[in-house]
Amino acid sequence: LEWNDSEFVIFVDADDFLDNDFIYKMVRLAENEKKDIVYCDLYDFENQRTQIQARPFELRSLLQNNYISNCSLIRSSKIGNIRYDVNLNRKFLEDYDFILQLILNGNAQPIYCDEVKLNYRILNNSVSRKENHDTLSYHYEIYCYILLKFLSLYPNEVFDALKDNIFVLEGR
Repeated sequence: LEWNDSEFVIFVDADDFLDNDFIYKMVRLAENEKKDIVYCDLYDFENQRTQIQARPFELRSLLQNNYISNCSLIRSSKIGNIRYDVNLNRKFLEDYDFILQLILNGNAQPIYCDEVKLNYRILNNSVSRKENHDTLSYHYEIYCYILLKFLSLYPNEVFDALKDNIFVLEGR
């Protein structure tokens, strides 16, 4: 990130791929709408189905559930000193934390692009699928760690998100 001198940056995992017009359409939307993060659906190309259906941005829904992929187009000027949390390294939800930091601390404005999709591969041996990472309690432990970072700035929104997710955590 320190070496980046372009207007936008995008992170693409080695096992995912973009359609030919992906970047063009994302940049065009960012420029036309003056937005800082452009995101899309995650498409499981091997099974030919949408894996994660994104939606138009709304803070409450994003705090409840991550639907903005790490493979989003990001305006470089919004990144500033925001970095991935090393405490989440090789754990889970590090991309969710990074995107939330950009939006909540960096005032980045996100927008959903329904014209493209990320061709996404689901690997059984990925870091997020390792032993103990699939448990609901592990997921929510990391989720709560992330939300607590924003508690002092957005107390009502964080409490609402936790309240909305408590039944999932309890297995109801």
